[in-house]
Amino acid sequence: VVKAPPVISIACVWPEENAPKEQIQQVMEAITGYIDIHRIFATAQDIVDMKQGRVRRVPERPPRSDRLHYLRGFIVYYGRHYTAYFYSRRMRTWILCDDAKVTVVGAWREVVRRCVMGHSQPTLLFYEEQEDQGQEQGQGQ
Repeated sequence: VVKAPPVISIACVWPEENAPKEQIQQVMEAITGYIDIHRIFATAQDIVDMKQGRVRRVPERPPRSDRLHYLRGFIVYYGRHYTAYFYSRRMRTWILCDDAKVTVVGAWREVVRRCVMGHSQPTLLFYEEQEDQGQEQGQGQ
């Protein structure tokens, strides 16, 4: 990856249409508030080294804030119906979009609770690159 895209989407494939609450809880707990795309994909320098026959091990380093993409929202599925949770940076809260109805949810722990209790299975996650260093993050608040 020479330049990371501004938005990264990750699809979640479920083995069954109606997952048990315990499985949804585990998936929700595994969703991270940010990802470092350069830890996932090879960089341009890694590709050059591979072409020259050298294996270059990426050293373990703490994530750099200038390379992070933050969770901004996700689509969930339950009972042949899709809804979406997105973090509003302006309001500093999570919101639920369900057809024409938009509801303020609150903190990340409430999003997790609603997904688990409502059997809502995350299917598509959206991560956005950080625009500035002082930006508030939605997960973990």
